[in-house]
Amino acid sequence: MKRLMSINRDLNIQVSSRATNFLMPKNIYLPISSLEENYIKNDNVKKDEILFKNNNKLFFSPISGKIKGIYKKQYLVIANNYKEEKISKTRLKIDNINKLKEIINKYANPLNFLFDKYSNKTLYYVAFVDDPYDVSLEFFINDYKNEILDVLDILRQLLHMDNVKIILKDTNTLSIDNFNMILGMYPFISLMCVPDKYPIGDLEILKDYVSLDGALVIKGQELKILIDIIINNSYNGKTYVTLSGKDIKTPQVIKTIIGTSLKEIISELNILVNTDMVYVNGFLKGHKEKIDDVIITDDISLLFFLNEEKEETPCINCGKCILVCPKGCEPILNKKMDNCLHCGLCSYVCPSHINFGKER
Repeated sequence: MKRLMSINRDLNIQVSSRATNFLMPKNIYLPISSLEENYIKNDNVKKDEILFKNNNKLFFSPISGKIKGIYKKQYLVIANNYKEEKISKTRLKIDNINKLKEIINKYANPLNFLFDKYSNKTLYYVAFVDDPYDVSLEFFINDYKNEILDVLDILRQLLHMDNVKIILKDTNTLSIDNFNMILGMYPFISLMCVPDKYPIGDLEILKDYVSLDGALVIKGQELKILIDIIINNSYNGKTYVTLSGKDIKTPQVIKTIIGTSLKEIISELNILVNTDMVYVNGFLKGHKEKIDDVIITDDISLLFFLNEEKEETPCINCGKCILVCPKGCEPILNKKMDNCLHCGLCSYVCPSHINFGKER
């Protein structure tokens, strides 16, 4: 077993028990930096309309509105006209793998890994995240537990898997309880628990606890896209993001639309923060950005507000960064770094506050 670590959570930082909806932003920002294909016909766009392909991924408009232009040469800006029509959509009948491929190719190119060849006939769903302050996935599971199990069972049948295992941390009592309430209706789906150690969410580490070799693995809110397209016959672009940290007055989970600016969320919801910077995806694995520059993407699930800058001092050669590394890297010596997981543990334990994630 690789060396793992328990991350102590500040119990004074607690999120609200219910998610806050912010689903009607004034503007949406969609990344357009490496445009591959452009499908835009005019300035007026409809909800769910395919706009362009960027980094081999199709982008849909999550709102109806008017294209305002390009922001910072990186984002296509769409002004919301608040005129979405409520369209009654019937559930798709996906009864064969070719139909599934067709819809995945249309809506979610990055999920084409579903159709690789797998020697392990168990489908694994990793239903937890590593960061102790990131509870977005727990809120998603609470709201979509039935749909999650439905889609996992549909995938099991279409991909000819024998069974499905949902992997949770043994401390994820809320998610465990949510699944256990209805799991009896799904005889081919079961739960399995792993210890609450960091960074067990990295698949290279998780393999020590679960037989993932040759297996299909789906992680976190990736399943949200499949729920949208398989059950709801649309792509609604909604996601869950945890706003947490010592320098936010009301830590909470926000249900919002991909492409929304953090600045607008904070302003419109009157959220009090005591910093102009935020750690995107946490202070362990994440990176620091100005609040005004943060746009919600599908790979952001935690925004950690911490107005605390610890001064870096010279290395004291304590060796803690080497002792704590789960992959046996030697950060302070810059050796064996090819195995680095970028988990941030070396910087976390360093008494000299050295940020090993920066170019040195």
